Amino acid sequence: NNNNNNNNNNNNIIFLFLDSSLIMLAPLFFFLFISPITSFYISNKPLIRQEVPTTTTTKSIMTTTSLNSKLISNIFGGHDNEKKKEEEEEELEPTIVFDIPTDRVKIKALQFLLQIHLVSRANLPSKGTWFPQQNEEGNINLYFKDASGMCKIVVTESSISAQRYGEQISLEYLLQESVLLHSVLDEIDRTAFDVPDDIEEENRLIVLKEGKDGIDKARAVLPARPEEG
Repeated sequence: NNNNNNNNNNNNIIFLFLDSSLIMLAPLFFFLFISPITSFYISNKPLIRQEVPTTTTTKSIMTTTSLNSKLISNIFGGHDNEKKKEEEEEELEPTIVFDIPTDRVKIKALQFLLQIHLVSRANLPSKGTWFPQQNEEGNINLYFKDASGMCKIVVTESSISAQRYGEQISLEYLLQESVLLHSVLDEIDRTAFDVPDDIEEENRLIVLKEGKDGIDKARAVLPARPEEG
């Protein structure tokens, strides 16, 4: 019995010592571990903050993306809902500015030729007048700088057409679209008729059903003549 009592007393002394030690160490534990964690969650700022420099390339990409989004949004009604905007784009019927019937067209080759021409005209009469973008069909969409309209040149097996999209077309857009389309007609004219006589029709890039009359009819609907020189 005496041995048991001694053992119990020894155990009580050990537990009492541990309890006292834990009580003494509690403030140290709080300041070392609990306080930093609490401060981290209370503060809205991260413990480490890294500033990422904005390079010229980053600014250019952001500007291009923003411009493209603004142009498309404004032309098709300025909807914030992307899904609704896409649905209305599909339903919106374009205005056919002109449609030139063809007998034969090498579609991919003519699309490529017109792409080169249209991109070369994007900064006329001033930088950023048109924003060209290739679409899924291989044709080029040309968004105007004031975001009021878009012009598309569509090449198919049976025709070459100019289509206009936009709900609130500006007068400046109409003027510059006319100048642009006159240059497109010049390019079509050269491609169709400025070819060597020894090239057979089946080997030509384009054969117009109405000949030069088709181009003349298209010019007649345009309100402005191309700039000279």
